[in-house]
Amino acid sequence: KKAFNIRKEANLKKGLVSSYINIGAYYLEKKKYLMAMSFGGKALGLAKDIGLINQIKFASELLYNTYKITGPVAKTLKMHELYIEMRDSIINIEKTKAFVQKEVEYKYNKKLALEDAKHKAEMKQQKLYLYSGIGGLILMLLLALVLYRNNNIKKQSNDLLRSKNQLIN
Repeated sequence: KKAFNIRKEANLKKGLVSSYINIGAYYLEKKKYLMAMSFGGKALGLAKDIGLINQIKFASELLYNTYKITGPVAKTLKMHELYIEMRDSIINIEKTKAFVQKEVEYKYNKKLALEDAKHKAEMKQQKLYLYSGIGGLILMLLLALVLYRNNNIKKQSNDLLRSKNQLIN
């Protein structure tokens, strides 16, 4: 009741619904069925106004259990149907959330896999560029070595020809 008063003063409607349900459950346990029905009805009305599916389920369950004992069959059936409907809605919402979460995870994992494949392709291309660059450098060094060697051979040939020319002259 203290929590109920605090929530009422602070105008915390969701908390008020919970307090109504708890107080109604207390009265049901104490076999004060009229009080249990009163608080259950208040909880149900406020929960419907706010649109709190979980609290509608609890309030309808409270009223169902109260009506089951007190005897109005039509109200008992109505509350049981509402309870089942809210329970199924909650299950559907949870399944939808789980489905959406799985879908988001799938898309995220797919995106990661795509990025990973793209990264691997880029790495492969970079390795190809590196190996091509190293191969080109080696070819240039070999060409420079061949040109240097040929140049040395020409110098030696020129030196030999010069010396022979001097002998002839």
